Amino acid sequence: MRTRPIRVIHIVRDFSHGGMDNGVANLVNHHDPDRVQGTIYVLAKADGFVQRVHDSRRVVVLNRCQGNDPLVVWHLARRLRQAKPDVVHTHGWGTLVEGGVAAKLARVPVWVHGEHGTVETRRHNIWVQRIMWRLADQLLSVSENHRQALAQTLGIPAARMRAIPNGVSLDRFQAQATPDALRRPFRIPADHVVIGSVGRLVEVKHYHHLITALAGLIHKQLPVSGVLIGDGPLRPALQAQAEALGIAARVHFLGRRDDVPSLLPLLDIFALTSRSEGMSNTILEAMAVGLPVVATAVGGTPEMVLDGETGRLVPPQDPQALEVAFTQLLVDAEQRHRMGQQGRRRAEAMFSLPAMVSAYEQLYEQLDRQRSHVRDGHRMRERVARVR
Repeated sequence: MRTRPIRVIHIVRDFSHGGMDNGVANLVNHHDPDRVQGTIYVLAKADGFVQRVHDSRRVVVLNRCQGNDPLVVWHLARRLRQAKPDVVHTHGWGTLVEGGVAAKLARVPVWVHGEHGTVETRRHNIWVQRIMWRLADQLLSVSENHRQALAQTLGIPAARMRAIPNGVSLDRFQAQATPDALRRPFRIPADHVVIGSVGRLVEVKHYHHLITALAGLIHKQLPVSGVLIGDGPLRPALQAQAEALGIAARVHFLGRRDDVPSLLPLLDIFALTSRSEGMSNTILEAMAVGLPVVATAVGGTPEMVLDGETGRLVPPQDPQALEVAFTQLLVDAEQRHRMGQQGRRRAEAMFSLPAMVSAYEQLYEQLDRQRSHVRDGHRMRERVARVR
């Protein structure tokens, strides 16, 4: 019987403001210390997001250089041998090879690998994933749809994978200021319906479709403003697009913010326009605040957003469909309120942070027991062999 907590080392490539990193921080912060003790190894770089981890000693930054460096695997394996974890949990394509090989070299008892979003579909990457995934003790996804997509793309039986949905801390997402007070610094009129999103301004998010849809609404003289919370390499291009469409004064780019929970009540409608997702934490956060959601029907999104009940689902890469969905909610405040409240109840019932943390703890304990039984079996056979 185990007399100490299971030691889990989470390995991530970078540690920034992404949804995956937020989920890992939540795990380390909220594990039952009598059951699981978590530490985060960051292969490359970390920023101020490290402050989200309650105990900074639980974050180890390795500062790996860009590109492939075989020495990284050796250094990581040495660190793992010194730390003696019971479980290594690698997160995403960026840690699969280096983290997985290092865990095997260090003879870590259990290696778990989780994928959180985009499926790598280049031929070489598929080949690498197939090899590495067969070495892992457990494969994880963040939604059932994502699990099936991974199985189909990589040719690995879906039964080998388990889906554990993301969870959101509902207590963090309580309105602390009135929408009018939040609008005032940005000079958003009180009668405007605010449509917005939170996320990195990168290609996979397809925010250019959101701006196109907003332009369609604004050109119809509808009382609407747009808000984008987040930063990234596409910010100049998106701002230029808004300028070219003549809506720059109505689309507000707030940049990266650390006060997202207090800013979300600024919105009336939350939008997610991605072409690919695992399970969006920002959708869960919007639901926790009580916002209706208009989102593309990709990845695990249909498992969170019920079309017609908690929001609207639209096809990816279809700004016209986005505009239609926005219009339906724009003209009906009662429907927006009803969908938002149903979304809040759904987040409470199915996507709470305690439920997510408990699911991971149960998984680690199950895998640890299985590995202990295997070790005990080996020892028994060795004793029998010595007696003979």
